[in-house]
Amino acid sequence: MHGLRGRERRRRGGAGALAGASPPAQGHAQGRALGDGGAGWGPESAPLVLRTLHQGGWTMSHTPGDPYCVGAWMSRNPTAVGPEELARQAYFTMRREGFRHLPVVEEGRLVGMVTDRDLRRPDLSNDPDGWNDDYRLSDDYTVRDLMTEKVLTASPKDPLERAIKTMQDARVGALPVLDKTGALIGILTTRDLMNALGAALAAKGEVLRR
Repeated sequence: MHGLRGRERRRRGGAGALAGASPPAQGHAQGRALGDGGAGWGPESAPLVLRTLHQGGWTMSHTPGDPYCVGAWMSRNPTAVGPEELARQAYFTMRREGFRHLPVVEEGRLVGMVTDRDLRRPDLSNDPDGWNDDYRLSDDYTVRDLMTEKVLTASPKDPLERAIKTMQDARVGALPVLDKTGALIGILTTRDLMNALGAALAAKGEVLRR
């Protein structure tokens, strides 16, 4: 019954070197080690990154492979889940790996995004006073019941500035990155943006010391 109820109310709205600095080592191990958006780092952090880059005198290039592109800073080969996986399993995958967003892939295609907030949100549909009794970590829910289907995405060739603006405007903490065939190849999170910010600040300090 819970699974059916979840499907009925499933949400369908909105989921490099900088001036001499080197991008972080690639691979989703980065996400496991650092998480994909530490405490205090959410969509509201995007303006800080953008402002710092602009204050440093950097203009985002649209040249593919440029260090200012999404592909230079995204976490590659992200962990993904299938839509029929139990919500509980997806939640513990997040806890084990140390991140907050999981792309949902079916038959090799991105079909949604699920976040830790989706999985921890109480179910208030029947009893507003019983919010503490029925959490979506119940085995009655699958990822498909809870995921966001219409997910904003980025291309590895997109300027970092464009991705930051998208995250800021939509107030999302991550963008799945798709190649030209539509295959999932990475994820850009607020933690990745923090890495870019750190590199920009370090590079700016190096220029000032000269």
